[in-house]
Amino acid sequence: MNFKLSQKAVTSIHVKYSKKIQELANTKWEVSANSCGCTGDCGSNWMQS
Repeated sequence: MNFKLSQKAVTSIHVKYSKKIQELANTKWEVSANSCGCTGDCGSNWMQS
């Protein structure tokens, strides 16, 4: 029981951080898309720079 509870806590922490990382990634993508005003090559150009 204790192992399951601790495992659940670890999972919730992992999910929380994964969600935060995903939000940061989405924010960067939106900024790069908005800065060039396109959805095509914009991402690859931003990644190269």
